[in-house]
Amino acid sequence: MHELYLTESILKSVVQSLPPPVKSEQVQTVRIDVGKLEGVESDTLVFLFNALKSDYNMPRAELAINSIPVVGQCESCRLEFGIEVPLFICPACGSAQVAVIQGRGLILNEISIDEFNPESLPS
Repeated sequence: MHELYLTESILKSVVQSLPPPVKSEQVQTVRIDVGKLEGVESDTLVFLFNALKSDYNMPRAELAINSIPVVGQCESCRLEFGIEVPLFICPACGSAQVAVIQGRGLILNEISIDEFNPESLPS
């Protein structure tokens, strides 16, 4: 299950990306893009994120996933087209020389934080 590794990597990246004085408990939303070719189960990623976020001191954080469709570009006629099934054939000219130009990878896009800092409250 590579979703566990991905989830831990996302949480670690969020913690490492926070500039001082921002605390991890201030994280509200983590937005990521996931390419369809990665084979990631979004529901599993969200479940694991919710299960592990307290280990990274992010009790209120929510994971928002944007699924990136697969787009190919024919190397013969240069047509860009969406790919729904794992058949990389240009619909315009029938060429099998297709480069994938979108739909791979996992990108951490945004970390939204609450400006509330519990340490700033009077004791």
